[in-house]
Amino acid sequence: MNDELWVALEEAVTKPLSRLGMGFVYEEALRKFGHPLIMDSVDSLIDNLVWGESVVIFTGFRTPPRYVQETDGPGGAAFLSRCLSSAGYRTHVVIEEDHISLNVAKAVLSSVGAYGRVKINTLPSGGGWRANYEGANLITEINPSAAIFVEKPGPNDLGVYHSMKGIDVSKYHIDVGPLMRKLVRDNVVTIGIGDGGNEVGMGVVKDSVRKYVPYGNLCNCPCRGGIASALPTNHLIISATSNLGAYALAAGIFVREGIRECLISYEVLERMIRASVSAGSVDGVTGHPELSVDGYSIDALRAFVKALRESVIT
Repeated sequence: MNDELWVALEEAVTKPLSRLGMGFVYEEALRKFGHPLIMDSVDSLIDNLVWGESVVIFTGFRTPPRYVQETDGPGGAAFLSRCLSSAGYRTHVVIEEDHISLNVAKAVLSSVGAYGRVKINTLPSGGGWRANYEGANLITEINPSAAIFVEKPGPNDLGVYHSMKGIDVSKYHIDVGPLMRKLVRDNVVTIGIGDGGNEVGMGVVKDSVRKYVPYGNLCNCPCRGGIASALPTNHLIISATSNLGAYALAAGIFVREGIRECLISYEVLERMIRASVSAGSVDGVTGHPELSVDGYSIDALRAFVKALRESVIT
């Protein structure tokens, strides 16, 4: 895949960046890595993983005011897990253990034909000894060679997890901090996919998030530490929605490996959104159960997918 194609693929999912300040954060990430972010992640996965090894995908953002899963995250994780499973990797998806989160994960995996060949795992929200114990055991059991975080909130420097509006959402989410420390000790390749600066992986560009993103430096909760995630990953993908970043990562694998199941289609896109909302998820921006992702309608998302497909189909 030549440089022009990588640039076109990345532009397909970053040109629509709409969240205030994220354009500057993306530019800083480009400077740090020195080449397209998606290329960096695809190369790391393909070049470092062996057929049959395990990949774990963490997802799930329970958004205010209902604190249920949003439509951004699980869909991208489901499609990416289908791609990686088709590429020969044993793939696991990890999400919060509440029943709506589990139902959403099952629904989106079923909508892409991956339920059953991709294993769903759940962990308790809010941290604590039980959550940390179960998380460590799960990582040991899966023994992943790579860990991917799709729209997964990350803690700030004070260990607090936030929504985009600076609200403390720690008790509604898996405490990924201890999990990341174990992944680092085990030399696992890590990739973060996010769109707002408060997700796992954005620790790579934490200073830019604090400088340019609303509430990045000063949140609305008592911690006053800002929403900027302090958790870095080896590789980072920034996109208009995290789902789009996951689709782009899969599209890069499609080009490298020729696996058709890694290229998103309009039909699969719509099926995932409908399945996610039917299972109880909401739009992360509006907070309502509607057929949209971060405020983008299905028609807008189809346009992004069209650009993504055209960037890699020559």
